[in-house]
Amino acid sequence: LRKLATRYKDLPGFGGFFIVDEPYNPSPYAHAENIFREVCPDAYVNVNFLPGAAYPSRDVYLRQLCDYGGLLKNGGTLSMDCYCFPEGGGVNEHGLFTNYEDIRRAGLITGCDTAVYVQSVGMVGGYRTPSGADLRYNMMAALAYGVKEIKFFTWGTPTTDEGNYTVAILDRDNKPTELYHEVVKINKKIHAVGTHL
Repeated sequence: LRKLATRYKDLPGFGGFFIVDEPYNPSPYAHAENIFREVCPDAYVNVNFLPGAAYPSRDVYLRQLCDYGGLLKNGGTLSMDCYCFPEGGGVNEHGLFTNYEDIRRAGLITGCDTAVYVQSVGMVGGYRTPSGADLRYNMMAALAYGVKEIKFFTWGTPTTDEGNYTVAILDRDNKPTELYHEVVKINKKIHAVGTHL
């Protein structure tokens, strides 16, 4: 891992490392994150957690988040996703705010920054395509819970072999959709308040 990190360390335009998405027990991956951050302290390192509903209780979920955060030696970010726009309409506020509160608490306990994926695509049979207002609501709610990094599931529309997804921020030809223009407007507002947060 050190050899890999060293190879990318001074590469212009390099952003970071993807380690794993949604492991039930993230703790074994802390070793990899520690090495990557040791060699490349400014790199983005992605270990993304499942939402709390995947665990038997909120206490177990909080313990998983804190166990991982406690293993990080060179700083780190606790990241999770929680998709709150169900296909039938409305917002799953209970799921959204329960998860945001749990990651907020884990961040305070461990001293880690927090990150969330907001839902920016629909999936037939599960989630509806969010509107610009939905995204603004989701992103501002994340800021209210102290989140330092907002990510999107997904920026580009997934290919048809990845599932039955609706159009996202960019369409399958990588052309901006209406949602793209909404995200640009929302990001301007976030940048305006970001320095205060």
